[in-house]
Amino acid sequence: MPDGDQGRWLTYQELAEALGCTANAARMHAVRRKWPRRASNRIGAPVHVLVPEDVDIRRRAAHADEQFDAQCNAPFDARPNGAVPAHAPSPFDAQVVRALESAVDGLRGQLGIANARAEAAEQRINTERERADKAELRADRERGRAEAAEKRADQVGQQLVETRTELVGEKIAAELARQQLLDQRPASSTPSSDSPKIDEPRRRWWLWRR
Repeated sequence: MPDGDQGRWLTYQELAEALGCTANAARMHAVRRKWPRRASNRIGAPVHVLVPEDVDIRRRAAHADEQFDAQCNAPFDARPNGAVPAHAPSPFDAQVVRALESAVDGLRGQLGIANARAEAAEQRINTERERADKAELRADRERGRAEAAEKRADQVGQQLVETRTELVGEKIAAELARQQLLDQRPASSTPSSDSPKIDEPRRRWWLWRR
């Protein structure tokens, strides 16, 4: 990612390499200083933070650890000016040093466990974000299919309305044509052979005997 905005865009891993610490420690370092954060649109792409130009990032943590280890491992009777102490170190002083070393080791172990938990939580967050993106993509596809089906249904409904209108028009035209044919037929007093016959009343039999 190109530099800009008065600083350099670095990933947590790049910042961790520059500081000499873990990626999670670098992330906490950036969060405490409220450096701008930018996430990529691509799934699985690393997050970048903007490191200001006036910030000098060096291996401060490693340098401090080296100085602390050097002070702890130095002879107890050493003095900055090389002078010899007036008295020999007591056993109590050695116990204090051992207690401090044990406390530092314990703190380092707890810090490692906390960093591992934070990295695992961040990994779970990234996984859930990827799942959410995939679910949103599937929802968009289903929404597109539903809109296409609704459009097809509207087209079919419009075609049905047009077909029904045409059928009604044809029925009306046929009825008008039939009425015109009936109006043009010549009137006749003589019933046609097709007209129904009316039965005459039957004469009674006793009238024939007169």
